[in-house]
Amino acid sequence: MLAVGKTGTYHANPFNFKFVAADGTVSEATFASVKPLLNATDLQAGQKVEGNVIFDLKQGAEKGGKVALKDPLGSADVGYWTV
Repeated sequence: MLAVGKTGTYHANPFNFKFVAADGTVSEATFASVKPLLNATDLQAGQKVEGNVIFDLKQGAEKGGKVALKDPLGSADVGYWTV
């Protein structure tokens, strides 16, 4: 679940995520038929959205990896979830 902080707006989009393997290899999100998908939407402060984000990874790549939330307005990552 992705939630917006106390102020501002965030454009939630499955392509704002990437997977970073333990060796530093980066995989971008991909299209797949796994429902419910995370649909692109604008969230206001306090709103939440839920949905799947899909990564096509080599077997075992998830070990020690993390999912990163990219800043849609810049190149920095703004959060990580360890797998």
